[in-house]
Amino acid sequence: MHLSTEILEKICDLLASSNPSWPAVCAAVGISESAIWNWRARCQADRKREDTSSPFYFARHDEWAWFDEHCAKARAQHKMLAESIIRQQSVHGIEEVVRDASQNIIYRKDPALIGRSDEWVMLYVGCEEADVAWHRLLHDEAGNPIPETVIRQAPAQLRLRVLEASHPDYVPRSHQSVDVQAHVVHEQKPLQRRKDEPRVDLAELRALAALTPEERRAKFGGSKYPLDANGRPTLTRALAPPSHSDPADDQHRGARPAPPPYVPPPQPRSQQPTPQPRPSYAKPQRDLDHYGEGTPPEGGAPAHGPGMVR
Repeated sequence: MHLSTEILEKICDLLASSNPSWPAVCAAVGISESAIWNWRARCQADRKREDTSSPFYFARHDEWAWFDEHCAKARAQHKMLAESIIRQQSVHGIEEVVRDASQNIIYRKDPALIGRSDEWVMLYVGCEEADVAWHRLLHDEAGNPIPETVIRQAPAQLRLRVLEASHPDYVPRSHQSVDVQAHVVHEQKPLQRRKDEPRVDLAELRALAALTPEERRAKFGGSKYPLDANGRPTLTRALAPPSHSDPADDQHRGARPAPPPYVPPPQPRSQQPTPQPRPSYAKPQRDLDHYGEGTPPEGGAPAHGPGMVR
């Protein structure tokens, strides 16, 4: 298809009214997707050169602009159209076509012919018997039957989102007020001496540090052990060492009785008699490689038979 202003206007109209996707628009116009991208690239090149004689610079709705600008405005119009449809559906509901269990469309019936017999319809309408079913339905101006529709309310979440987008009063908000009054003071200073504390000479402190503990106690009249008010040493009693024993709770309550011996419960005896082995043939005097002699006992059987013991 050749490039023309009518084709470009049709593309913009399709973007504004129907599906705004490029594959659907190209299929409706009859061009390939590569052609539309080629036209957009040529439009941008002509706009950089400010070539107003280009076919991509045309008037749409009495407004002169470039092709890509018309496309952007068409998409904005489609957005406004979609928002209006959503608002209308949220307020007035969504109209849906009624179908039966087999997904066949149910058509509207003429209220004046409901409950009337076929003979009455034939006389009232003046038609043949084969056309009675067609005349019982309502038809549009083109003569096509009108489908039966039902209004279904939009979901509550859709209504809420439409209200939030239309007015800021419906936007959920949470207000939290936290009042904090605090005063934190942190000062890092070295340890200060008291004003009434006597100061010691540094040389005297160094001389005391050089003495041994015995010389230091002899100089100050001290003792190796702590003394009480009478001057006698007070020694602390040493704690008993831990025994690391964990006796039982009833250790000092006497001997516990021994548990009774275990007696197994009586087992039920079988009511069936003990099977006895059946007698077998007498052992032959000769080896088994030759014929032997012997008289089988009463009720005897071959030695290899079931239940026989050699």
